Amino acid sequence: MGDDDGAVRHIEMTWQCSTCQKQNLGRHKVCQGCGNPMDGSEKYEMPANPETAASVTDADLLAMATAGPNWRCAYCGSDQRRSDNSCGQCGAAIGTGTEVPDEVVPPAPVVPWWTKHGKWAQRIAIGVAVLVVLIVFLVWNAIRPRNYDGKVTAVAWEHTIEIDRYMIRKHEGFKENIPQTAMDVTSVGQRVHHHEQVLDHYDTEHYSVQVSDGYRTETYTAQESCGQNCTSRPRSCSQSCSSKKNGFASCRQVCSGGGQSCTTKYCSRTKTRQVPKYRQEPRTRQVPRYRQEPRYAEGFSWRNWEWGHERTVKEQGTDVAGLKWPAGALTAMGGGEKERELRKATYVVSLAYNDRVLKFSVPDAATAAKFTNGSDHKIRKERDDWEVDGVPIAPME
Repeated sequence: MGDDDGAVRHIEMTWQCSTCQKQNLGRHKVCQGCGNPMDGSEKYEMPANPETAASVTDADLLAMATAGPNWRCAYCGSDQRRSDNSCGQCGAAIGTGTEVPDEVVPPAPVVPWWTKHGKWAQRIAIGVAVLVVLIVFLVWNAIRPRNYDGKVTAVAWEHTIEIDRYMIRKHEGFKENIPQTAMDVTSVGQRVHHHEQVLDHYDTEHYSVQVSDGYRTETYTAQESCGQNCTSRPRSCSQSCSSKKNGFASCRQVCSGGGQSCTTKYCSRTKTRQVPKYRQEPRTRQVPRYRQEPRYAEGFSWRNWEWGHERTVKEQGTDVAGLKWPAGALTAMGGGEKERELRKATYVVSLAYNDRVLKFSVPDAATAAKFTNGSDHKIRKERDDWEVDGVPIAPME
């Protein structure tokens, strides 16, 4: 951070005549070479080395330097001192609408960051833009709907009938298993009902535990603060000059640095501390051991009327033209026996498209009948959703 180390001093600036190119001192409002007055096209210039420029000490020149910025006559365009009440060229009075600013500084143009930081920044910006466009295209391409023409290559179908039979069946078990409708219940003697876990004996198990055994003295090295390490910072000064917009500039001595930069100094100290000691102490304990012991109960046999699975019959094929169910699935029964059936059907269609195959199932025979071998169908895919002939389907892996 800079600080002000001196009083303000004033130096004289120069300006170059646009007509004869003569370099004039700031005190002059008229060119000392050709006599033309200073106008808006001619600007005050700072000395090449303001620090070595002579300070203004003359009372008249100091009055000019401290009077304030010049004003420019709007009628003839010549520069006039702030202390002048009227234009020395055309006589127009100050403050009557003729005064215009000495300098109009246009706003700095907005420079794009990729231009300001060079070719590499431009290349990075172009690369990022291309990457964004590529990502947008890939996302759009991934989610856009797609339409394909498909052709049936196979329809794998299977008709299955599960048959249950109601008949007298024989069972064995225990009293709690006998149903109320059981017939011909007969004892079959003692049977193993279940096993119980009973205590058999104890084993002695050896183990050890960690117990305190006092303290020991430990020596260690610690780093502690023991002062500071300081270095002197160099001090640098320079002249800071700014235009007064009247042919003169004010300069101030600005200095930075100086003083000291310090860091904490650490020293090694040898210290001691008490550290607890431990030892392993042997112990024993009694661990129970168990055995599995059978428990007996009276067993029974009985007969009972009940349903049970009897058999499975199937029909299958790869062409919807041959759809049929197994013939003669149920058998005529007598003596109170009877049968019942549960029918299940699966239909899997394979459609070829773009060197790929789409496999999916359909719910019933009527729908499957539309997919004859070689028939054409429309496929539509949108994200993870599929349709065949406008009907949603779930593809099979």
